[in-house]
Amino acid sequence: MNPPDMNPLPPEGRLESESTAAVQAPVSPYENFPEDLRVPWNWGDLGYFLLVALAAFFAVGWSVLFAYRLFGVNPLQVGGSNGERAIFFLVNQTALDVVLMLYLFAHIRYQLGAPFWRTLGWRPLPASGIPRPAFYSLCLAAGSSLALMVTVTSNLIGKHTKLPIETLLTERRSTILFLLMSVLLAPLVEETLFRGYLYPVLARTFRVPGGIVITGVLFGLLHAAQLWGGWGQIALLIVVGILFTWARAASRTVFVSFLLHFGYNGFLFFGFMIGTGGFRNLPH
Repeated sequence: MNPPDMNPLPPEGRLESESTAAVQAPVSPYENFPEDLRVPWNWGDLGYFLLVALAAFFAVGWSVLFAYRLFGVNPLQVGGSNGERAIFFLVNQTALDVVLMLYLFAHIRYQLGAPFWRTLGWRPLPASGIPRPAFYSLCLAAGSSLALMVTVTSNLIGKHTKLPIETLLTERRSTILFLLMSVLLAPLVEETLFRGYLYPVLARTFRVPGGIVITGVLFGLLHAAQLWGGWGQIALLIVVGILFTWARAASRTVFVSFLLHFGYNGFLFFGFMIGTGGFRNLPH
């Protein structure tokens, strides 16, 4: 004998009930946006990330300084060399970048349960008639060309004071470390944070054009402390940030803006190396 059907609804009633439940199922608020903007975080998450970043900024800074002091070194002491201070700030920035990336990984992978790189926009390059190696090369060349144009324009604009970033480029060791970081670390971290984590939320709120402009402005302002006093240089970097974000929005992958950024910083690295005779004739 078959067991009695515990569901009192007839089959047709069951189908109607399931159909109604499907219709009434909650719809994601991001369904109408392109896939690359349907990230599972929102303004609340961005606000919390900002608090974490501020706390990490002070905690990492004091921790690195404490580690220096354990060896009897105070890199911020009066009379210390620019190179010593530069290496301190480079170590501090590297540690801060690592902390922020680890926080994002834990937040996205374990709290949100989503794949880390793909959710942050690191998707394969879009299909096109151009072979991928050629497309990679074009992106790198475009980034290098942009760096050349920005360098020429910056020289034409000029500056009326010595920029803070120039204190990092007066000793060979700190100069090489700074430039290596700018090529190997900065594009990865900055593209992940700005074009991967921040841009999708801005684009959903202010539409894609607004998201592109705001992300680019914030990117430029992040570097304002290094260029303080060079207002034309800061404005140029804002334009660079907008172009990087436009490339990410147009291609719907952070990988394209990363290649542009890598090509841009790589050009500046080799240009400075050649201009200083292999870092032997550094400015003072």
